[in-house]
Amino acid sequence: MHVETPWLPGTGIPYCIRGQLCKEDVETLIWMYEHTLDGTDTIEIGTAYGGSAFLGARRAKEQNGRHWCIDEFGRPGALLPGEPSMAITFSSLWAVDVHRWCVLVPGTSAEVGWRFCDDQFGAAFIDGGHTAEWADLDMTFCDRVVRPGGYVATHDIWPEADWRHVPGYTEAVYERARAQDWSEAHRDGGTVVWQLGAT
Repeated sequence: MHVETPWLPGTGIPYCIRGQLCKEDVETLIWMYEHTLDGTDTIEIGTAYGGSAFLGARRAKEQNGRHWCIDEFGRPGALLPGEPSMAITFSSLWAVDVHRWCVLVPGTSAEVGWRFCDDQFGAAFIDGGHTAEWADLDMTFCDRVVRPGGYVATHDIWPEADWRHVPGYTEAVYERARAQDWSEAHRDGGTVVWQLGAT
């Protein structure tokens, strides 16, 4: 007997996935994946419990590709230390049959970045450490592994007057984007999609 997966109202994410994304974030990521070059894999930094992983894996399934997820997955020193977030993510992706198109990679972009080729991905989503240092590390990594003309979405980019603003992080993201010649392609809520220069 087939049971239809219930979806969180207005989010595009099934109930069984414990995502930390609002409706606008989901719509922005869907926009990015719809504009990503066909036949390319995608990657994210900062998976937590799998909401964004689901969106990337769903696109990977449609493209017969892979969505790669870099996260510390509950290691000591992680944002969620001791949490079984890797098991939760995999179980959630398995429950909606997209697990075969998702690769979970424990670590940070600084630790595991060497494993990835230049220009390997069509798009990336950054939702890792919200500090100036991690913005610099993750965006530099994405500038290398995302092909020219591809997209990088950054999460939790709020104006200074907004209570969700993370001092230092938002400014570092804009500074790094200017330095790498990325242009703002789309924005909704706290997620900004940047397009990398085509040269």
